[in-house]
Amino acid sequence: LYAAERAQSLNKSLGCDLYVDGVFKSAQFEKYVTGRGIAWPRTDTGRLDLSDGTLKDLEKGRPDIAMIRATRGTISNLRQAMWPTGPDNRGRGRLSPFGTVTSRNKLSSKLHVFGASAWMRSFIRAEPGTVLIYTDWSSQEKAVSAALSRDQRSLDAYVGGDVYVAFARDAGLIPPEGSKATHAAERDIAKVVCLGADYGMGPQTLAARIGQQTIHARELQKQHRRNYRELWEWSDQVVESGLSGVPLVTGFGWPLAAHIYNKERTLRNFLIQATAADMMRVAACLLVEAGIRVLLPVHDAFLIEADAGEACAVQKQTEEIMEEASRIVLRNRVT
Repeated sequence: LYAAERAQSLNKSLGCDLYVDGVFKSAQFEKYVTGRGIAWPRTDTGRLDLSDGTLKDLEKGRPDIAMIRATRGTISNLRQAMWPTGPDNRGRGRLSPFGTVTSRNKLSSKLHVFGASAWMRSFIRAEPGTVLIYTDWSSQEKAVSAALSRDQRSLDAYVGGDVYVAFARDAGLIPPEGSKATHAAERDIAKVVCLGADYGMGPQTLAARIGQQTIHARELQKQHRRNYRELWEWSDQVVESGLSGVPLVTGFGWPLAAHIYNKERTLRNFLIQATAADMMRVAACLLVEAGIRVLLPVHDAFLIEADAGEACAVQKQTEEIMEEASRIVLRNRVT
């Protein structure tokens, strides 16, 4: 009932029937964005890219897109939520280890609360006398790509504390003294550029996501290549190897059986994501061996349970172990 009310409310607010009988109509949405001159990214099949990531990127400065994204997420999660719990009220949804080509877990929104929208995590509660700790890596993929490529400028940017601010300064988006606090919008643009570089985002898609002309997006990508030459040389070599049929393998042995049918973006992003997954597994082993109560691995984070009086000490120990896992994995050369 609530899902139906949200759909009707959205239709009324936009003056457009995006939902018909509770079903989101892609054709209606295409008419909506086309009529408003929004350059929306498309998938390889030519359909509009309706992934949540794309909606998130394009909602900046557009309250209508933000409303559409929020409604779609709410309705989808309310309909799919069937999280299994035991008699002790503990949720034990399937983790789907190695569920992706990069070996990361693939949590189902139907079977796990962490596979659903972030706002639904409010259903999680700690047992009396305990504390839940959520600890993740900061910009994990950027640290991995800098380490694997041996790009000193990328490493310096990461060690400096904010890789996106560093690029924004170098690209002239913000002044040398600028920061996230003073130039949040410009940092957001730099973030899209930097993350898109991991898998080879095209200039048209970048332009749509940052709300700029394609010529400006292309210049930002050229600037990124100029700033991080060693990173791009390594990334291009990975793609060439993959397209040549050379298997890509992480330092801990997770392979991608490369062949000419692999997409460039898959090849360019594989070693970054798969190496990050290696870090998660090493950290998980070390945490369990140290007696840390790991409840759940979540992409680049761990949900930890600790007695209330020991929470600060456990969090500190968890962070130290995750740092050690990073050192162990990134010391290994990647084929």
